[in-house]
Amino acid sequence: MYLTTIVLNNFRNYEQRTFKFDKGINVIYGYNGQGKTNLLEAIAICCISKSFRTNNDGDGVQFGKSFFRLTANVIFDQGVKKQIVVEYGVDSGKKILIEGERVTTIREMVGSLPIVILTPDDEEITKGPPVKRRKFLNFILSQLEVDYLNSIQKFQRIVKQRNRILQQAKEKRFGLSQRILPWDRELFNYAKLITRKRADFITELTANVKSILQEITLQKEEVSLRYVPSLPTEFWDKDFNEFEAYLETIRNKEILMEVTLIGPHRDDVLIFLNQHDLRRFGSRGQHLTVLVALKIAEYFFLLNKKKEKPLFLLDDIYTEIDEIREHALTDFFKELGQIFLTTSKVDMRIREEINKVKSVNYLFIENQAQKEE
Repeated sequence: MYLTTIVLNNFRNYEQRTFKFDKGINVIYGYNGQGKTNLLEAIAICCISKSFRTNNDGDGVQFGKSFFRLTANVIFDQGVKKQIVVEYGVDSGKKILIEGERVTTIREMVGSLPIVILTPDDEEITKGPPVKRRKFLNFILSQLEVDYLNSIQKFQRIVKQRNRILQQAKEKRFGLSQRILPWDRELFNYAKLITRKRADFITELTANVKSILQEITLQKEEVSLRYVPSLPTEFWDKDFNEFEAYLETIRNKEILMEVTLIGPHRDDVLIFLNQHDLRRFGSRGQHLTVLVALKIAEYFFLLNKKKEKPLFLLDDIYTEIDEIREHALTDFFKELGQIFLTTSKVDMRIREEINKVKSVNYLFIENQAQKEE
């Protein structure tokens, strides 16, 4: 899949702007604050319906305006062309059209336009709390399977309802078993489904990340991932009665804390570099290198499963990596599809590296102006 054009209306600092892209590498450069990341954000919204920067759609509306509209034209690997329109109105909310047909649920869109996104904020995947790694898992698996996205959404509603019952039980314990039992059963069913999906994914991802990292670091470093599920593995093949007996042992603690203490919402993925915990002992360069390897592995995972080349968005990454890793990363570009890369400057070294591997479209952005080289 590749993006041919995108039109931004009243989005962030763009009142109206049309961008045309190359099938290979698109280097978007210019001074800070000119709208480079805003352009990547617009591309992402057209693929997954939401921003990678904010949960509030209204943040994209230009100051003083009442709506934004994004219009993207894509060509899939089999030659099929589609137009995607995403509109958001301050009063009317969000509307998504694909080839003029209204998309009524996010599930209809997510995964149909595969995308990989790497931004400076993604360093939290390797450095930050478990919620960042769970978000990483959910983003990939939701693009692969609509059923997974549906399961995650249902599970979140189950946990929310169950937590409400636990909060009420702190004041009124009588009748708790009858009220919470149906939610315990749903919790168990969806927890098993999500946990197994994640476990299988981590197993496959680990092999790919390990191979990619060795190429990037010239065989000098080795990475491994360890999935730490909140639902103990002994329950994966057990029936509900045994799980319910376990819940009874932690019931008082759940009531005291007013939260559900078991389930995929409390999972984690541990990352080890050269057999050491990356979070505790990794340098900044090592964190970034592992993150890049994870994202490249994500790309190939989506490609192999979806049979469609994802878009690859890299926001201001070249300023953070050294020359050796930069060379290794650029080598991977020849194996990827369409790439969008932002940077504050394009020096001769970067030009020479990128020009070796693919056709390149340089877009200089300054005060909304687009200049092609």
